[in-house]
Amino acid sequence: MGMALVLTTYGSMEDAREISGRMVRGGAAACATIVRCDSIYEWEGSVRDEPEYMVLYKTADAGAAALMAEVARTHPYDTPEIARIPVSNVHPPYMAWLAGQTR
Repeated sequence: MGMALVLTTYGSMEDAREISGRMVRGGAAACATIVRCDSIYEWEGSVRDEPEYMVLYKTADAGAAALMAEVARTHPYDTPEIARIPVSNVHPPYMAWLAGQTR
């Protein structure tokens, strides 16, 4: 069993917390880390510079596709960034905990 990070961003801390809580309570993710960041991007013809809240969901590699689908289904953005990052060399006790927390 391996580990994956699923990364996305939300426009508000409230969305990040509420959706992350659902993912953890439902067993799709073992943990969610929320980091405030600034995003600079072009959207609909203008460059924007806005605060966002990046969430790193930690999950079992086997469950990453299902987590990504659920994040996409519940995400408030029209075109959300959702990326799977494979992780190697995970500390064995942490990996055992993660495996027990995810479905």
